[in-house]
Amino acid sequence: MPAFGAGHNDALFRQEMDRDCTVEPGNGNAGGDTVYRLREGIERFVITNVADPAATSVAASEVFVMYDNVAVRSEQFNHVPGGGNVLYMDGHVQFVKYPGPPPINQKMASIMRMFDHRPGH
Repeated sequence: MPAFGAGHNDALFRQEMDRDCTVEPGNGNAGGDTVYRLREGIERFVITNVADPAATSVAASEVFVMYDNVAVRSEQFNHVPGGGNVLYMDGHVQFVKYPGPPPINQKMASIMRMFDHRPGH
């Protein structure tokens, strides 16, 4: 059952949100067929050379966890003239100017626009 079809069943909703998702090959983490839920240690699944122990710490500094709103219209940015703070899995926060690398880029701005309904805008 899809997570959003769980209605008011909190246990079912949590169960659905606490699992990895299978996607079409090439669309998952590290080009695979799985999108892993965010959790401690998940950065090892986004690296391509698992034999390199330093790669895991580098991956943790590149996996974004949370970020400011990005938008197609400048007045909808949290930081004008454009950019946002990004929290990475290793705990550091970095300001990224728009357009920049994900998640502060045009593709993410277009996706976020679907969720950024503001009457009159």
